Amino acid sequence: MISWLCFSACSYTSIFLYFPCLCLPCNYISILHQLTYLSLQQFEDCTFEWLYWPQACQPYSPETIEYIKSLDAEEDIALLKFHGWDLPVECARTLRISTMLLKKGVERGLTPFAIGSMMCRESLNKESVIEEIVQAALDSVLPGTSEATFLDAVSQIMDLRLDEIVRSRL
Repeated sequence: MISWLCFSACSYTSIFLYFPCLCLPCNYISILHQLTYLSLQQFEDCTFEWLYWPQACQPYSPETIEYIKSLDAEEDIALLKFHGWDLPVECARTLRISTMLLKKGVERGLTPFAIGSMMCRESLNKESVIEEIVQAALDSVLPGTSEATFLDAVSQIMDLRLDEIVRSRL
């Protein structure tokens, strides 16, 4: 099963999650727009219209949680490459980190609203939570560090921030 389907028209890109549906051949739920080709340093104008939909505040269903747990950014990058889409390093990083955030957020019981809000700025001058995480990881590693080491740093910092967010909501 393809976990992330990317559709591109000019410079507009949408990422869709696929969920089987009993009454129709398939059901697509748009979760991210225009992020596939952005680097995390370009997130200053990131917004998701679906954050304001009532269902964004609902918990994920058990089936959706299982699906999200099965996501593998490396498999998706390999699949895209197989089909002729060579993602630039920064774009592959965005896919890896956003997948990591989704999986870790779901693991902690966060809603789509809570996870999506972490990727959006509250104002133009205040970085989003994900931007802060990435910057903290960049500051914590030496220049020229491998991508794997950088992603480990992101993972550790993300765990700390997510745990803080969960504790603050209790």
